[in-house]
Amino acid sequence: MHSTWKTCIVAALAAWLLAACGGGSSGEIFIPAAGNGSGSGIPPLSRPPVETFTDNSPAGDSVTQSWLKDAYHTLPPVGDADEAYQNASLAAWADEILRLTNLERANSGLAPLRRSRHLDYLAQAHARDMGLRDYFDHTARDYGLSPFDRMDAVRTAYYNTAGENIAAGQHSPAQVVTAWMGSPGHRANILNGSFTHIGIGIYYDSGAGPFAEQWVQLFAGFRDDPDTGNWLLP
Repeated sequence: MHSTWKTCIVAALAAWLLAACGGGSSGEIFIPAAGNGSGSGIPPLSRPPVETFTDNSPAGDSVTQSWLKDAYHTLPPVGDADEAYQNASLAAWADEILRLTNLERANSGLAPLRRSRHLDYLAQAHARDMGLRDYFDHTARDYGLSPFDRMDAVRTAYYNTAGENIAAGQHSPAQVVTAWMGSPGHRANILNGSFTHIGIGIYYDSGAGPFAEQWVQLFAGFRDDPDTGNWLLP
């Protein structure tokens, strides 16, 4: 059982970058977690096997090539019912994150976010990378790639605005959405009317990492349907 959780946010609009992590000199929020239930109406967690990080990139690769080989292209095979998630229960948790997020938007009179499988892959790659390499940051450790750098590495679909919420250690979709909604910066991302699409990443670290659960929401406002763009698949 993990006794703490944390959340952080980064958002960008056009060329402007805003980082807003409240609470304490570290710029991160640490609050005791409550309970470990999965929430009602969704399956309980089926814990996946332990994974370890593998460095697949030779020394001559660029940081983007290294990230693609080590984090993005090592996702589970996509195209089945679980997509890039570790198993069906975690895929269902991602669906619940979408439902709860759009419920919050509906309560504020906003249009629902549409799910993008390509944003899912990006969000899941970052959640998994954080879990496997035991860090918590919007910037991919060692590669130095921001959420926007990682988007640029795999997509050609034009976006007007984008943002990311991350969290670690919450034990259910309801718990993490409640945490995000309780933080002004995270709430602003969830209720941003400029965002049209969302990707959701959930990674469960069955090893000895500091936090079992890693959560990512990747938001974007696209001019056109993003799934018609030329995306690089995992």
